[in-house]
Amino acid sequence: MELNEYSYGIILYKKNSSLKFLLLKRSEGWLDFPKGHIEKNETEIEAAIRETFEETGIKINPDDIDRKFSYSMCYKFQRGNDMVIKHVTMFLSEINDDASIRISAEHSGYMWLDYNDCMKNLSHENQREMIKNVYEYLNTRK
Repeated sequence: MELNEYSYGIILYKKNSSLKFLLLKRSEGWLDFPKGHIEKNETEIEAAIRETFEETGIKINPDDIDRKFSYSMCYKFQRGNDMVIKHVTMFLSEINDDASIRISAEHSGYMWLDYNDCMKNLSHENQREMIKNVYEYLNTRK
């Protein structure tokens, strides 16, 4: 059976001496961005904000989301007898360097990585393509 799932999240970044992105280490071992499923009566942005808070402890104000950027991707994977078609939309928000991170039980750690380290450490091609788009966007906007 084919199942469609929809997830929303936020790519969190900070700019000090260099641009860095927050990545969460999943318990299964790979790196990912905070994201998750939408709940009934939530907007996409509300779901992204809630999931980001649940997974990082960071509360994002809706006004702090860059409304000029979003990135959508779709991929498939097998779960038991089902083929899952996952639709993911990610938003973008800059956070303060002093934001304290509290990861959820589904993660085993977190790290701040620059663009080159993201490209080396992200396991999935669609994640690397996404961070490439984010990096280009952040380096070309006025």
